[in-house]
Amino acid sequence: MKIRKLFGTAGEPFSIFLAGTGTIVKAIMSLSQEEISAPEHIDLRLAFMTLDWIRTGEIDPWECALCARSFSGLRQLACIAVIRRARGGPLTRDNPAITPAICHRCDSVSTYEMRRRIERTYGLSRMQEGTA
Repeated sequence: MKIRKLFGTAGEPFSIFLAGTGTIVKAIMSLSQEEISAPEHIDLRLAFMTLDWIRTGEIDPWECALCARSFSGLRQLACIAVIRRARGGPLTRDNPAITPAICHRCDSVSTYEMRRRIERTYGLSRMQEGTA
């Protein structure tokens, strides 16, 4: 499935937040409720919600976004990506985000390669950077 079709946003840039499960838990535990609620931590909150839903069994089984294998529980969960509009406002029905889970087998690469795989899987293209 192409994410641009899901979001209906031809030409808009997307952000990809990628965090390991241990990093997500440590970051959540180190922040106060007020800090977690701040807009700059929306990606962390979304990743934690998905992690918690897998932990509690609300999402069971879950499927790796890259290899499409099904898993149950946290044992094979390596990281969670949060994909949303880069210039979007608060999350609403008209401004969604997706949080694909990634297994340990697919996470055994560099962060750059992981982002490239996610972009390819969801039909995202990288923005070109440079000077004019």
